[in-house]
Amino acid sequence: MIEQNNLAANLIRVMKSHGITTAKLSLDIGIPEITINKIRNGQNKNPTVGTLLPIVEYFNITLDELFCESERKIESGMQIFNMDGSIADEILNFDKYFDHIDCVIKITCENYHDYKKGSLLLIRKQEAINEDMIVIKLNECLTPCKAIIECGVLTGKSLIYPDKYYQLSESDILGIVVGTIWKRN
Repeated sequence: MIEQNNLAANLIRVMKSHGITTAKLSLDIGIPEITINKIRNGQNKNPTVGTLLPIVEYFNITLDELFCESERKIESGMQIFNMDGSIADEILNFDKYFDHIDCVIKITCENYHDYKKGSLLLIRKQEAINEDMIVIKLNECLTPCKAIIECGVLTGKSLIYPDKYYQLSESDILGIVVGTIWKRN
């Protein structure tokens, strides 16, 4: 379970160190000021990844740095997010081999043929997207799909519905899937 006091305290600290007000942050990242204030005062008990990612990208920090107990980076684990964008009640323990991971997504439904429910997708933000497996944000939910590039246009092919394609912009893409931790039977 994450410590909400750490999240609130770290958000306050990073905003103060950058000299950014709640109003300025809200304007710059497009997240309502009331949402940011609820995180700062600990009222938002489960902010979504769609809310947190613009914050960490703005300050050029990681999600782990936003949740850690002090100003140091978490050394032993990374927060896991559910596919609905909510924070899972668990941490992925990792070592130096996972240093390149920016986010971990837990598969929370049975519909994905490529991934079992409970499996973890290891995500890395990437500037250049090729025809990779990616995770996109659709209405605050996280959806794995296959990236398809045709004539310079990026499209996501659904892993659940064979004939479903998503027109994507760069802001829709959370990152590429660089690894999977499979759930055992």
